[in-house]
Amino acid sequence: MLYPQLNEARALLDLSGVWQFALGNEEFDEEKMLFPLKNPETMAVPASYNDQKAQAKFRDHYGYAYYQTAFQIPKMPKGQRLVLRFGSVAQAAVVYLNGKLLLRHKGGFLPFEAQIGELARSGENLLAVAVDNRIDFSTLPVGNESGCAMFADSLPGGDKDYYNPFVMVTYGMVYAKFMYQEDPHRCRRFTERALAFGRDYIYWFSQDGSSFAYGRSMTYRFAQAAYFAVCALCGVEAFPLPVLKGILARHLVYWLNQPIFDNAGILTIGYAYPNLQMSESYNAPGSPYWALKAFCTNLDETEKKYF
Repeated sequence: MLYPQLNEARALLDLSGVWQFALGNEEFDEEKMLFPLKNPETMAVPASYNDQKAQAKFRDHYGYAYYQTAFQIPKMPKGQRLVLRFGSVAQAAVVYLNGKLLLRHKGGFLPFEAQIGELARSGENLLAVAVDNRIDFSTLPVGNESGCAMFADSLPGGDKDYYNPFVMVTYGMVYAKFMYQEDPHRCRRFTERALAFGRDYIYWFSQDGSSFAYGRSMTYRFAQAAYFAVCALCGVEAFPLPVLKGILARHLVYWLNQPIFDNAGILTIGYAYPNLQMSESYNAPGSPYWALKAFCTNLDETEKKYF
């Protein structure tokens, strides 16, 4: 695909600039492709619309968004090959020209183009682009699909690790605790995910307090139990508090019986013993201290009796 350039053989019309813009939802709205947008916002192109406005509705938008611009084609190139080229649209695009479907494209980091000679006309042309920023198992970066696993770690053949329980799920619960008044829909979703996750995750822990030595990120050791501590912190009733206490206590006792400290009492890099061979390239002396996530509990006086 030739990069567009202006020379003695080719003309170039750059459509970058300020376009008309409207947010949509998760359903494609063809009407926004056929007619000028009603009460549109303005949006700079090229750029991410999530980053250009201060309001949360732009920053957090998920689904379709609609761009429109009007342009004229000079008389000189009429009858010649006319090509409309996009540098990239993340993640998928539907393009209409003068009310007619021109193309569909999926691939957020690739350029694409189409000839427009049959749809272009004298005078003003209306170009409409629907952008779908949702990610799933078929996109780069990879994301979730509806009805499938919550996070991309579940990709068939993909890397698996403990980031789901001690990062993604736990941070979701913390967000839900402190942001519910401002963002109730997302907070409810995060809490529902955490509850569903816990129903399976509890079976990763045995009676002696140990858990699976599983996948990457094992240098973080008893961070494995952070999910249960954050349930108590955030009031997510995945299990009764005595159950949470039992899992955490047995897990910590298990780890305190392992040779994981050096002579100065500093956590070493490794799993059940110091072992740099199993570490990852980004691990450093501070890495094992993610284990302290297991202590992020803040109970009121009525709850402390369980701990």
